[in-house]
Amino acid sequence: MSCQSSLHLDTKVIVVILQDPDPHDRQIYELFGAKELDWYEIAAKIQLTLGIRVRYEPIEVSTMVAALTVAGGDPNRAHHLGMVTQDYRDGFYSGFNNVVEEITGSKPTTVEDHVRATRASFEADGELAITDAKLSAI
Repeated sequence: MSCQSSLHLDTKVIVVILQDPDPHDRQIYELFGAKELDWYEIAAKIQLTLGIRVRYEPIEVSTMVAALTVAGGDPNRAHHLGMVTQDYRDGFYSGFNNVVEEITGSKPTTVEDHVRATRASFEADGELAITDAKLSAI
């Protein structure tokens, strides 16, 4: 699967398209990152970027959503992340290409860039951290 920050991918592409929509009329773009990664590779990149222990451990999507909301996390965001996670598992995001770079003139955001930009969410006590404590509170 290609894990890039979909918000950054979509935002950059949308801005370019809205600035000059005519060349994009009736076009369908499959937006992927520049490299395909599995969950373990993603976790390793997050760990390296944060400098803390991060591991990928498969859990049910419903468990993930519950863990993200148990400590007061936004249930709408948790639901969205659950849907995206299921899409990843189903292969919806599989692939990689350079469409983002072709359209925007800049490379897609990497996992490391996204984690650096949203670091507080990923820290051990961040809202996106699914810790053993959060799992046991479900």
